[in-house]
Amino acid sequence: DELPVATPITEIAERIAAIAKTAILDNGGRVEIRAGEAPSIVGKTFTIPFYSWDLTMVFGEGGRARLSSPDMEDDLEASFVQDGKRLEIDVGVWNYQFEVLYDDENLEFIEGQRPGEITYIVATDF
Repeated sequence: DELPVATPITEIAERIAAIAKTAILDNGGRVEIRAGEAPSIVGKTFTIPFYSWDLTMVFGEGGRARLSSPDMEDDLEASFVQDGKRLEIDVGVWNYQFEVLYDDENLEFIEGQRPGEITYIVATDF
């Protein structure tokens, strides 16, 4: 497709992966998302960028969390469910749910896809 000569190898790899995903799914493959293993997040505190805020999240017992930011007037109560590396957070007063990946050191927001290890499965006869 007339790839420029100076294309970084990472871009070439991303293009190959996208073509492979399409081919696998178009030929009867499926996507499986595996949660993976991660220690409990209870008792941990993280500050991460969330839109234009630096959002601090404190995770407590019973699936309860507190969210705060210097830009917010009051702390918010939230609930969370941890499934291995997946973490789903529900901020009731915002009527907003989001998911993050947790690796025992960092939280990473996932937009547009469910978090976890994504595996493309191919059903093939050859």
